[in-house]
Amino acid sequence: MKPSLESRYYDFLLQSGYISEEANSELLQHYSPFFQKGARILDLGCGSGQHAQILEGKGCVVVGVDNDPAMAAKARAKGIEVIEKEVLASLKETSDESFDGIFCSNLIEHLPPEAVSALCAESHRVLRSDGHLLLATPNPSSLIVHLYEFWRDPTHVRPYNLQVVEFFLWDTGFECTEKGTNPHSAWTPHQVEQTLLKPSVEIPPRPEMDENLSPKESIKPRSFSDDRKSTAGKIHRRFDQFLTPHTEDLERRLKILRESIEKIHRSQQNQTGRLADQIGACANQLEQLFEQVSSSNQSLSKLQDDLNWLFPPREIFALGQKRKS
Repeated sequence: MKPSLESRYYDFLLQSGYISEEANSELLQHYSPFFQKGARILDLGCGSGQHAQILEGKGCVVVGVDNDPAMAAKARAKGIEVIEKEVLASLKETSDESFDGIFCSNLIEHLPPEAVSALCAESHRVLRSDGHLLLATPNPSSLIVHLYEFWRDPTHVRPYNLQVVEFFLWDTGFECTEKGTNPHSAWTPHQVEQTLLKPSVEIPPRPEMDENLSPKESIKPRSFSDDRKSTAGKIHRRFDQFLTPHTEDLERRLKILRESIEKIHRSQQNQTGRLADQIGACANQLEQLFEQVSSSNQSLSKLQDDLNWLFPPREIFALGQKRKS
């Protein structure tokens, strides 16, 4: 028997890389907390059995329903019990209050409104007194869904927004206890997160000249007593005559060295000053750049808000619990 159009289409999407079972499994994981361990769950339109497998992994007892032989075979290959029949027909044959929960994901968009209402009514009958029905469907409030994703599936009939899904639950005896979007179905065409810390440049103080580096005004050694009449005086005079030219030469050399040191200090001071001015100018430029980036970030933030409004998560869900009579 030839697989259905829907089965052939999803095989095409998988083989072409347009969808992946890994991404779909992550999306389905969002719904598993709504079903308790040990609960008996009916998975309507179970497809290849991905979510049924997730639920069984947490200890639920799952029965899948799908009218596509190829999909049912894939689910059975995962060890899932599958009723191979059209969903509404299968529900009508199911005993009253025989399940704790019903999961129905990406199915109602394949059905006209009357069929969706009938599905919810039959689910209400099949569920136990404290049972609940979870409906998940593409989000028509998302521009990417409304203009592209919904219509790429040739078997889709019409989209249902969250308000209409809530109505189906309310109209068939359910109280909507939780609703919203599936965060794993978020779509962002271009997501950029950038944190720019305000630069802080400390300009080092200009170095001060160290006065202690300057030589003393006189380094001439103290002269001996100039007593020309004594032998000691003669010795002192000769000693002074010997030292004087050397002392003058040393003073001259020290003067040259002092001038060289002062020249170097002045040069370093000028260079340090110019460097400090350059760093200051650079800091000012960075400050201006930071202000420009901050302004751009505000614009990007507003753009992101607009994108979030235009492109909310692509899947919505509503959880209905049987109203107590």
